[in-house]
Amino acid sequence: GIPNAATVRQGTLIRLSSVTHAFNMSQHIYHVNFTQMGSDLTAVAPPNGNVAPPGPYMLFLLNEAGVPSVAKFVRIGP
Repeated sequence: GIPNAATVRQGTLIRLSSVTHAFNMSQHIYHVNFTQMGSDLTAVAPPNGNVAPPGPYMLFLLNEAGVPSVAKFVRIGP
């Protein structure tokens, strides 16, 4: 639960970088679908590892003005 859940308009998962030889081949962004009930947000996880490969991600919530929250680190995968 978050105190300002009603102002959240979008959620994103951004995979942590893995840079080798100046190329970042593992950067991913996944737009999170969610439902809001009071101060609770329930997110829908990515359907499989082809959409969002397993590993650590930063979860951002954006308000109606597009201002992102401070990231929370989450792990996707088995």
